[in-house]
Parts: sequence; C-alpha cells; structure tokens
Amino acid sequence: MLARWLDRLVLPGKTSTATGHPSDEHKSPKLICRVPFFPSRLYSPVADEDVTQFWSAYWEVSSRNFPALKMPHPGIKPSNADWPDFRADELGKDFNIVHKMAQGVVDFQIRGALKR
Repeated sequence: MLARWLDRLVLPGKTSTATGHPSDEHKSPKLICRVPFFPSRLYSPVADEDVTQFWSAYWEVSSRNFPALKMPHPGIKPSNADWPDFRADELGKDFNIVHKMAQGVVDFQIRGALKR
C-alpha cells in the first residue's frame, strides 16, 4: 500500500530531493541544538583501597616474575576493576593480553581483527 502511494508522489523537478543535489543552503551542516555539558556525567572512578592494594601487589608479582608482559603500573582502582592488561613488546602494538578475573579467563586481543 505504501509503495503505491510513493509511486504517485510527484516531486518538483528542481528540488534538491528530486535532483539528488543539496541546495547551497544545505551544503554545510548547521547546529540545530546543543547538548549541555555536565561534568558530573563524566565517569570518575571512586577509589577502593582494597582493590587498589590488590592491583599494586598483582603488578609487583607480574613485574618481578614476568617483566616481558609489561603490565602498566596501576593507579587508583574502583571496586569493580578486575581486568589487568598486558602489552608485551614482542606481541606488537595491536596485540594485548587481558586477565578477566571474574570470568576466570585470559583473553588474547587483536586490535582491528573484526575489520580484517
């Protein structure tokens, strides 16, 4: 039914819709509304002392026993932080290892693999 209605639709020949070319008025985008900036909406983790201490100890063990993994030094960590990330030089910049503690797995991640 909609297709029959669209078939009968006649557009004036010189409109940008009919010709497929935007008019000069529409060639550069214009801002029609602005979203207000609320800094409170930005993510700011709340430090969890126990989790931060665990990460520091984890980093010390990793750095001492497996320095080639190059785990970055952790800063403050929130209570739900449980994915230490490793970026060994030997793997290259597009590869990293992630220890997903809660899931009990280690992921080998390849940046851009889905695009290939």
